[in-house]
Amino acid sequence: MTSHDVIYRIRKILNTKRVGHAGTLDPLAQGVLPVGVGNCTRLLDFLPNEKEYIAEMKLGYISDTYDSEGRVEKYSDCKIDINDMRNALCDFVGDISQKPPIYSAVKIKGKKLYEYARRGINTEIPERIVHVDKIELSDFNSDENTAKIIISCSKGTYIRSIIHDLGQKLGTGAYMTELTRTLSSGMRIEDSVNLEDISPDSLISPGMILKFPEIELTFEQFQKVKNGNLIKVNGQNGFVFLKYNNDIVSLANIANETAYSKKVFIS
Repeated sequence: MTSHDVIYRIRKILNTKRVGHAGTLDPLAQGVLPVGVGNCTRLLDFLPNEKEYIAEMKLGYISDTYDSEGRVEKYSDCKIDINDMRNALCDFVGDISQKPPIYSAVKIKGKKLYEYARRGINTEIPERIVHVDKIELSDFNSDENTAKIIISCSKGTYIRSIIHDLGQKLGTGAYMTELTRTLSSGMRIEDSVNLEDISPDSLISPGMILKFPEIELTFEQFQKVKNGNLIKVNGQNGFVFLKYNNDIVSLANIANETAYSKKVFIS
């Protein structure tokens, strides 16, 4: 199931067309997929960027997709120990340069990389800088040539690429066999809802994730915001939720005691 398949299912379940997601999950992966419904689709770009994954890998082999869904072939009989693995992982912390997998949705010249790959067209894949806050070895089995890692990283990081590059660094080769996203955009897996259990009661307030200050409006202020006008407010500069009768009216940015509404959720 793709992330788009999930959105399609949720539209049917909730009987609404206005559903979007933040942070695509590969079909191989499972875990947290942040979803916005209704007006909240307009807040997806404001969600926090941090992500966390648990990834499993097989050493000694490589894959053209960098995971078990691709063409897997033997790469090396080289054996490593747990210290080799831990030392190599240290080089993947901080700002790192990586190339997205050729089988990915990254666009080059208006086309997705996997479209080039499926047609057998070679294309130059530019490297990009991503940030890894933490990478830890959770499990290592030298007999089975497998390992499990926990990664905290920025938006846009390809875990498949990290595992492929790690295998190259170790001289063994490696490909990803399993991936679970345990945190995305401030939402944790233990607080998530299974797709088959989703209902209108599953929806949460955006204020539970976006920890912006809240300002309750007077009726006069509410009328101005509703009509797209600026209002004077007391508060620190930065983003705030403007509310009326305990409902979110808009996401606004305060500067010099003036609230500029970026997203208005009521007409």
